[in-house]
Amino acid sequence: MQLNGFPDHFQQVEAHLARFADLLRSQGVPVGTGEVLDALQAVQQIDLSLRSNFKAALQATLVKGHLSYWRDRLDRQQAPLG
Repeated sequence: MQLNGFPDHFQQVEAHLARFADLLRSQGVPVGTGEVLDALQAVQQIDLSLRSNFKAALQATLVKGHLSYWRDRLDRQQAPLG
C-alpha cells in the first residue's frame, strides 16, 4: 500500500517529517506544505543510511534561511532517523 503516492518504506519517513515540520513551525520557522512535499521528494532520491544526505536534503527543502536553528536542533538529535 502507498501513502500519498510514496512507497511503503517512506511511510515512517513521512510521519517523522510531518512531526519535524510541526516542531520547526512551533519554533517560528516558516515551513509550508510545499516544503514538506519537496522534502519528501528529496529524501526519495538519496541514500537514507547516510545521515549527512538526509540533513542536506532537509536543509535544502525545509529550513532554507534558518540554518542556525537547524544545525543546533539536528546536531543535538541523538535518535536514529528511521
